[in-house]
Amino acid sequence: MPDLLSAVGGLKGVFDTFQKLVEHDRQRWDRVATYFTDISQCLTGMARSFENSDIPYEDGNALKVHIGTFEPIAHTIYSKKYPEERKTVEELITALRDLAGAATIMDTIMLLEESKRSVSADQKRKDIIRELKRTSGRLKGLASAIRAEDI
Repeated sequence: MPDLLSAVGGLKGVFDTFQKLVEHDRQRWDRVATYFTDISQCLTGMARSFENSDIPYEDGNALKVHIGTFEPIAHTIYSKKYPEERKTVEELITALRDLAGAATIMDTIMLLEESKRSVSADQKRKDIIRELKRTSGRLKGLASAIRAEDI
């Protein structure tokens, strides 16, 4: 009988350890989902600023920080369990870098042409707004999918 009790106690210990690992994974995925949501909010804020003909200093600088940390953070969850998602991560990091560059150019154009808005500057601004919103939506969707993921 003592051997049976020891075995049950050992199994309970294994189960408890497994449960802690699953909870830790869930917390990590939740943190990454929150991170993606934060980036999405930066992009939405930038689009809103451009729509109002303002320069998105705060959100633009936050985006630059996110770009530097995006790839390693995204790979903490995707490269282990979902290596096929590496393409999605690579597409998003490219989109974020492109948007940051386009936003910087738009900032400069807006500063230089503040008194005389040109049609081409307005079209560039609209193109950037569209891409900011599109990428923001992708990140929101990804964050939602992560939260719904059964780990």
